[in-house]
Amino acid sequence: MGLAWAKCSGDNWSMAQVPARPSMVEFHHYGISVRDLGRSVDFYCDILGGIVLLPPHSVDEFSFRRAVISLNDSLGIDINEYAMNTGEAFDPVRTGLDHLAFSVSSYDALVDWADHLDANGVDCSPLRNVEGVGEAFDFRDPDGIQIEFWHLDRGGRWNNHVKQTRNSPGSRGVP
Repeated sequence: MGLAWAKCSGDNWSMAQVPARPSMVEFHHYGISVRDLGRSVDFYCDILGGIVLLPPHSVDEFSFRRAVISLNDSLGIDINEYAMNTGEAFDPVRTGLDHLAFSVSSYDALVDWADHLDANGVDCSPLRNVEGVGEAFDFRDPDGIQIEFWHLDRGGRWNNHVKQTRNSPGSRGVP
């Protein structure tokens, strides 16, 4: 048992004893559906620096083509082009993926990424400071999937909250 934020009813949260859970697993990969597999592989490799782990290939039993890339030698991305895709752009207001977020090691690295994306014709939001969390900016991949790059304030209130919450087994971690 541990002390953590727990939902009482509706939108109400309070501190409560919660049962311990198994240890958290690490994030392994995510998959996205795209309109043009080649264009997306080019974006994730040429612009974001990914490497191709599995080149584009057919997955006949599910009627799609897939490529698998890796960012930073750790995060895998399945890029899928389904035959039944009608060509509509990504829309974060529908149920499913809202956005992806990646962290960088420093504020300078964040600025370097914004400059790199701008030099490659990728429109980015202005850099913004989120008090106690860090700095960030947004951009979109060729299918309109929003991607965020963050430099986290390792000494800020959010990081302190995460550390405290992590020490409470079974936490649901709502600040």
